[in-house]
Amino acid sequence: NICLKDEEVTPLILATILKKNEFIKEFFKIEKSKKFVKNKGIPSINVLSKYNNTALNFAILTFSEENKNDFDTINLLLNEGIDISIKNKGETNSLHLSIDQGHPDIFLALLKKASESKDFDKIVNSKCAKNESILFCAVDSYKFDKLSGIKIIDLIFKNIENINSLLEANSDGNTIITDTAERGTLEL
Repeated sequence: NICLKDEEVTPLILATILKKNEFIKEFFKIEKSKKFVKNKGIPSINVLSKYNNTALNFAILTFSEENKNDFDTINLLLNEGIDISIKNKGETNSLHLSIDQGHPDIFLALLKKASESKDFDKIVNSKCAKNESILFCAVDSYKFDKLSGIKIIDLIFKNIENINSLLEANSDGNTIITDTAERGTLEL
């Protein structure tokens, strides 16, 4: 369930929430035919909701493992070029959100998409509002869902060569090591 009260959504975001992939495909077909006017120069795929969420963020928030169509929606948005580095008002990008929601398969798809970008390092080293890296978020998610958390941590170490910035302290001054020690999750 997602609360849309006070959230202004675009037709693309609404179609994403409702998993109406045929509408999403039609949307992109019309957009490519240049019938859509860009909003302030932003391609309409990246137009944000009131709280700066993209259609991809809503796809992640409403994702259900049981519904194959949900992953199709995410792949459709990724294939059309949605910007995965955009942060919402909570300073969370799609990578952080996939970790927070405990979706390693989505995280991997986003990581693969990020690897195609010249801004790969910038995307994967992006920090959330608490100045936490994706690795810090994954360690944090481990306390709620050990299986998803460990899968995401494993994906980070297998796919990101330079993890130095991922080990930096958060806004509370904790490093991943001190944080895991305080939480009693040193087995990580």
